[in-house]
Amino acid sequence: MAERNDISDLLAFISREATWRERLKDVVAEHLLPALEAFEMDLKDLAELFGRSVVGC
Repeated sequence: MAERNDISDLLAFISREATWRERLKDVVAEHLLPALEAFEMDLKDLAELFGRSVVGC
């Protein structure tokens, strides 16, 4: 059986639940945004690289 690294089901669940959606926004702001800033990128740049559905923009 192949290993599955797809988190689309998890992201779909998070997007339906307001509490988890807000928490994900907090986590992204706390962890991902500083890393993007270090490389002079933003969420739009990330969406261009990986696609809007992956990034959630």
